[in-house]
Amino acid sequence: GYDVIGATMQLLDDEKTNQAIKDAKDVCTTCASHELFHIMYQELVWEKLGMKRIIWFDEGMAQLFSGEYNFTKDSYDEFLKEVRI
Repeated sequence: GYDVIGATMQLLDDEKTNQAIKDAKDVCTTCASHELFHIMYQELVWEKLGMKRIIWFDEGMAQLFSGEYNFTKDSYDEFLKEVRI
């Protein structure tokens, strides 16, 4: 017969499988953190203060908070060069 437990253990020992599982966990954590920022910003800032949502700020901070995009000094300087008129 087929050894389901043995095959599963072998699959879980595989380096590529472990990396795929880690990547999936990272994506889930990133998504959860991103959405959590939106909820916190909505409930603690713009709804509480009666303000309109500032979309670019909300999205940018959610990306920074979740680790989707982290500015380094060099990337920030490059960003400023691109947006300056």
